[in-house]
Amino acid sequence: MANQADYPAVLFFCQATELEAKEFFNSFWPEARVVSDKEHFFYQAFGLKQASLNQMIKPAVWLRNIQTTLKGNFVGKFVGDVWMMPGIFLVKIKMLFGNMISSMLVIIQILL
Repeated sequence: MANQADYPAVLFFCQATELEAKEFFNSFWPEARVVSDKEHFFYQAFGLKQASLNQMIKPAVWLRNIQTTLKGNFVGKFVGDVWMMPGIFLVKIKMLFGNMISSMLVIIQILL
């Protein structure tokens, strides 16, 4: 789906260094556009905060961890602030140039 011409642009933000992000995304999506945000500038701009201990010890979190592990997805190397909550945002930008209107989809996601 991401390779379709009409699929909106996707942009990832992560806490990894540029090199770490490149190594990670080359395995899954080599064409991905990624911004290294180790200082959390964009995370703060979108209102993302650190998880509380209460959020991390909920049974639903542990259940999801077990389910993903059983599917073969394991916890990898920790990168950045592992307590920082992830976020996905749809940002629609309209630019008017004469009669041309374009829109862009931006997905914000962190690499843990």
